[in-house]
Amino acid sequence: SGQKFDAALRDYLWDGDWDLKVRRGDKFWEAELFIPWSDLGLSGTPGKGTKMGFNICRTENNADSKGRTAYQQWSPTMGDSHNSRGFGTLTVK
Repeated sequence: SGQKFDAALRDYLWDGDWDLKVRRGDKFWEAELFIPWSDLGLSGTPGKGTKMGFNICRTENNADSKGRTAYQQWSPTMGDSHNSRGFGTLTVK
Protein backbone atom coordinates (compact mmCIF):
# COMPACT_ATOMS: atom_id res chain seq x y z
CA SER A 1 0.00 0.00 0.00
CA GLY A 2 1.03 3.62 -0.20
CA GLN A 3 2.09 5.96 -2.93
CA LYS A 4 5.26 6.78 -4.85
CA PHE A 5 6.51 10.27 -5.66
CA ASP A 6 9.61 11.17 -7.60
CA ALA A 7 11.34 14.30 -8.81
CA ALA A 8 14.68 15.04 -10.39
CA LEU A 9 16.46 18.24 -9.36
CA ARG A 10 13.12 19.87 -8.48
CA ASP A 11 11.62 18.75 -11.80
CA TYR A 12 8.30 17.51 -10.43
CA LEU A 13 7.14 16.39 -13.89
CA TRP A 14 9.98 13.85 -14.12
CA ASP A 15 8.51 10.37 -13.94
CA GLY A 16 11.07 7.64 -13.52
CA ASP A 17 10.39 4.02 -14.46
CA TRP A 18 11.16 2.56 -11.05
CA ASP A 19 9.64 0.03 -8.73
CA LEU A 20 9.42 -0.13 -4.97
CA LYS A 21 8.72 -2.78 -2.35
CA VAL A 22 8.31 -1.75 1.27
CA ARG A 23 7.91 -3.58 4.53
CA ARG A 24 7.02 -2.11 7.89
CA GLY A 25 7.68 -3.84 11.19
CA ASP A 26 6.90 -2.76 14.73
CA LYS A 27 10.11 -0.75 15.08
CA PHE A 28 11.49 -0.48 11.54
CA TRP A 29 10.72 0.00 7.88
CA GLU A 30 12.65 -1.14 4.88
CA ALA A 31 12.52 -0.33 1.19
CA GLU A 32 13.84 -2.17 -1.83
CA LEU A 33 14.09 -0.10 -5.00
CA PHE A 34 14.72 -0.89 -8.63
CA ILE A 35 15.81 2.18 -10.61
CA PRO A 36 17.12 1.77 -14.16
CA TRP A 37 20.51 3.45 -14.57
CA SER A 38 19.15 5.22 -17.67
CA ASP A 39 16.54 6.98 -15.49
CA LEU A 40 19.42 8.50 -13.55
CA GLY A 41 20.90 9.93 -16.73
CA LEU A 42 23.65 7.31 -16.93
CA SER A 43 24.60 5.51 -20.10
CA GLY A 44 25.51 1.94 -19.32
CA THR A 45 26.08 0.42 -15.92
CA PRO A 46 28.43 2.25 -13.54
CA GLY A 47 31.51 0.27 -12.59
CA LYS A 48 32.12 -1.38 -9.26
CA GLY A 49 33.09 1.22 -6.67
CA THR A 50 31.26 4.10 -8.40
CA LYS A 51 29.88 6.50 -5.80
CA MET A 52 26.79 8.69 -6.18
CA GLY A 53 24.64 10.92 -4.00
CA PHE A 54 21.25 9.49 -3.05
CA ASN A 55 18.42 9.99 -0.63
CA ILE A 56 15.01 8.57 0.09
CA CYS A 57 12.27 10.02 2.24
CA ARG A 58 9.32 8.30 3.86
CA THR A 59 6.18 10.18 4.88
CA GLU A 60 3.53 8.70 7.13
CA ASN A 61 0.30 10.66 7.51
CA ASN A 62 -1.55 10.42 10.84
CA ALA A 63 1.51 8.86 12.41
CA ASP A 64 0.38 9.47 15.98
CA SER A 65 -2.78 9.94 18.02
CA LYS A 66 -2.79 13.70 17.21
CA GLY A 67 -2.85 13.06 13.46
CA ARG A 68 0.63 14.46 12.87
CA THR A 69 2.74 13.50 9.87
CA ALA A 70 6.08 11.76 10.35
CA TYR A 71 8.99 12.26 7.98
CA GLN A 72 12.00 9.97 7.86
CA GLN A 73 14.99 10.27 5.58
CA TRP A 74 17.84 7.88 4.96
CA SER A 75 20.24 10.82 5.07
CA PRO A 76 18.79 13.87 6.89
CA THR A 77 18.83 17.08 4.84
CA MET A 78 17.68 19.31 7.69
CA GLY A 79 14.35 20.46 6.30
CA ASP A 80 14.86 20.46 2.52
CA SER A 81 14.71 16.98 1.01
CA HIS A 82 16.11 18.41 -2.24
CA ASN A 83 19.30 19.68 -0.59
CA SER A 84 21.82 17.38 -2.25
CA ARG A 85 24.57 18.49 0.15
CA GLY A 86 22.81 16.37 2.76
CA PHE A 87 22.46 13.27 0.59
CA GLY A 88 24.11 10.02 1.56
CA THR A 89 26.55 8.18 -0.68
CA LEU A 90 25.70 4.96 -2.52
CA THR A 91 28.54 2.76 -3.67
CA VAL A 92 28.01 0.30 -6.54
CA LYS A 93 29.01 -3.20 -5.43
